[in-house]
Amino acid sequence: MHPIRDRSFRALLISRIFAVLSLGFFDLPFMWWVLETTGKESMVAMVALVGSIAFIVAAPFGGILADRYNKIKLASLLIFIDGSLTLIAGILFLNGTITVAVALVLLAITNLASALRSPSLSSLLPLILKEESYQKGNATMGLASSFANLISFALAGIVTSIVGVGWTLIIGASFLFIAIAAILMVKEPVVLSDKPKEKSASEQEKPNSGFTEGLRVIIQNPLLLSVSLATTVLNLVASPMNALMAPYALDLNAGASGFGYLVAAIVVGEIIGLAVINILDWEKALSTLVIGTVIMGLGIMSLAVTKTLLIAMFILMLVGLALSIVNVKIQTIFQTNIDKEVIGRAYGVSTALTSGAQPIGYALTGALLASIGFYKIFFISGSLVTLLALIWLAPATRKNLTLKREQRIEGWEY
Repeated sequence: MHPIRDRSFRALLISRIFAVLSLGFFDLPFMWWVLETTGKESMVAMVALVGSIAFIVAAPFGGILADRYNKIKLASLLIFIDGSLTLIAGILFLNGTITVAVALVLLAITNLASALRSPSLSSLLPLILKEESYQKGNATMGLASSFANLISFALAGIVTSIVGVGWTLIIGASFLFIAIAAILMVKEPVVLSDKPKEKSASEQEKPNSGFTEGLRVIIQNPLLLSVSLATTVLNLVASPMNALMAPYALDLNAGASGFGYLVAAIVVGEIIGLAVINILDWEKALSTLVIGTVIMGLGIMSLAVTKTLLIAMFILMLVGLALSIVNVKIQTIFQTNIDKEVIGRAYGVSTALTSGAQPIGYALTGALLASIGFYKIFFISGSLVTLLALIWLAPATRKNLTLKREQRIEGWEY
């Protein structure tokens, strides 16, 4: 049975769609206003940095809250805070009383709310679906989110140009309130440990450190450690790709439209990949991860010698396709290898690690662009991703990927 037939999954999907739709109606008008007001491109980078720092700092604590409290109510409360502050920001823009300092404070708080709710929302899917539905559930979520993201920024640009920043933010806030209504229709799952065990008296008396436990869960499981390292490296390489597309398009004499085509090619590839894995029952995790990672790496490397726009678009489409399939597999592996009692904490730590890679990726790319140029960056990044395939071929990782779930649970050490 496809997960779309599950009532709670449908509600979670609708909530995710409207939450993603709200992103463009906040980020685009906000960054545009900051650029127009200050005239400094560095301030736009500051806006992006605030968001990254919020996830690095707050996501692990969001994981602790997700495991200790009702996930639905927690996520709803944090979305309400996000939506309310976005609404307040819109009103302040309409009144003309907002300043850059106030805007940055509101941005920081809304990003903190987003980071705190992320582990709760991420851990809901594996709790409301059966394990055999995880892959299609992840693919469906990814496909819907990709479409919503495309529509969001396109519409936000049009709306901002017509009604201004204030009303655009208010529309974005309304999307978040719709997301709350949808998620409240999800039935709160009962969390049962996959591997019950007796605790000693000293363990029962010892206070539980959510961040430490989440980190320990990842480190002590070879498969989860491999997945987390791979995801971190992929974020390190993939996050600055859009920034590289601008000078690449300029060098190809493709102009601003060519820049848009290159970025769009990646997204189109991701949508195709998500659609394919949503339809097919793709069970061979090891071969999928190895082949997908190698295709991504070789594709990025080949951009170093590609000087034609159409060929570059085709390559980027293949990279996006492979990336989406690998991401779905990684999510599914993560979900099937976590004790449900600590899934929130594990997601929190994982989110912090991957989010931390993004600003590092941007910083490295900025430094390397000034010294060696983007063609060499393509070659280095592609080589790094190709070598990443060795993680999946490590003996401990291969063994865990081929074991049945019951055998994996017996080997868990936490």
